[in-house]
Amino acid sequence: IIAFFMFLAGGNFALYFAALRGDPLRLFRSREWRLYAAIAAGSIVAIAISLMIARSHFSVGHALREATFQVISVQTTTGFVSADFDKWNTLAKLILVLLMVIGGCAGSTAGGFKVARLLVLLKSTRHELTRQMHPQAVLPLRAGNQVISEVVRVAVLQYFALYMIIWATGSLLVAATGTDLITAATSVVATFNNIGPGLGPVGATMNYAFLQPFAKCVLIAMMVIGRLELFAILLPFTRGFWRG
Repeated sequence: IIAFFMFLAGGNFALYFAALRGDPLRLFRSREWRLYAAIAAGSIVAIAISLMIARSHFSVGHALREATFQVISVQTTTGFVSADFDKWNTLAKLILVLLMVIGGCAGSTAGGFKVARLLVLLKSTRHELTRQMHPQAVLPLRAGNQVISEVVRVAVLQYFALYMIIWATGSLLVAATGTDLITAATSVVATFNNIGPGLGPVGATMNYAFLQPFAKCVLIAMMVIGRLELFAILLPFTRGFWRG
């Protein structure tokens, strides 16, 4: 029940509103929502299989239950924990870290990069490959029947670049206090995307109390930046903002 409502909270609320207003099929016509559901389902299956192969779980039901709860909790950036996933195999942990980055849909309660932006990145990559093969062709970037403007495409690419720069900078600053690679990288991912638990000493059953004060200040900044969106929080630090 908890996993079901976490999954709903990670979806686009505008689509739910449209469904309640008499257009329930709009939810399933949304490419973003379908990608969101596909990522969750694929991750659950992959982690459950990896857990059974690693023999850390002896039944299909147990593996699916724990994988389902943790995948949805991480992807929707809820942060609830029902198992110590830090003891899971490397594949399962890597999938969870990727889900921390992706997050939920636009217009949801979830944090992260957002599935809508991921969809534009994937479409943009495919579009660029096609343009390389047919350089003279006029090929609009589409998501279904909707044309994605060049302004939107560039904005998403800029957001992704800024996202990676902030994550790398935060990880370097935390690592400078003497923490190991896994702790530095995943603590920034977990706080930047407003999830909570990371891996290693900041894992599912641990906390951030042992970190140096400077590292905690960096992670506080990561939480604020990640929650308020990147451009909105960084614009006041530019000269042009105050001159305008």
